[in-house]
Amino acid sequence: MQAFLRFMGHGFCHQIPSRCFESGGLVFSVCARDTGIYLGFFFTLLVMFIIHARVKIKPGDLPSWRYLIVLALFVVPLAFDGLSSYLGIRSTTNVIRYLTGLPTGIAAGTVITPLLFVLRKDADPKKKILSKPSTFVIQLIATLVLGLAFLFGYPYLGVVSPFLVVVAFLTIVVSINLILFTLSKRFYPRHTWKHWLLLLALCLVLAFVEIAVFGELRDLMVLTVMGGHDFSYFMQ
Repeated sequence: MQAFLRFMGHGFCHQIPSRCFESGGLVFSVCARDTGIYLGFFFTLLVMFIIHARVKIKPGDLPSWRYLIVLALFVVPLAFDGLSSYLGIRSTTNVIRYLTGLPTGIAAGTVITPLLFVLRKDADPKKKILSKPSTFVIQLIATLVLGLAFLFGYPYLGVVSPFLVVVAFLTIVVSINLILFTLSKRFYPRHTWKHWLLLLALCLVLAFVEIAVFGELRDLMVLTVMGGHDFSYFMQ
């Protein structure tokens, strides 16, 4: 299981064990910061789909520029924590890395959600998401509660915790693949369960191919550019 977890994050994270959470005797596939990003994205999609489950016409457009500015500010804590710690200005911890990564994932998930909604037959491409401030507040509170619940509860979930992060990561990759695929009329959803199942399966298979390719590219870079030293060597 540990080999599989390492494979899933090898091309996307430095995977320094001391900077990764551990649960059930397994080290997470990515660092604490990436864990926060992935789960922030995953929980945002989950919450937004629940919020809009009974809405007859789903919003298929991005938030207004005011919300986009707020979401952009969500990335500031991650940028500050990452840059200041890497430059040696201050030290940080895995909890701080996770908590600064979580808002970034929330911002990304909020932007991606309407791009997924618009693929549905009950969506309006001109209707902006987060049209009501109350929706944003509910989404934010619910997502933060889920993110904090994971932070405090992951040690008690055993091997479920690291694999939940893998599911969150795959959700990101599959979502991006789905959006890119459907730019072509050939792959645009026909709103039948068979077509959706085939499209999602195709995106999932491609996700594993991409993960493998990025992992190989990392190994190639280590050998040809970094003199055999992995990224973790320079980040200790």
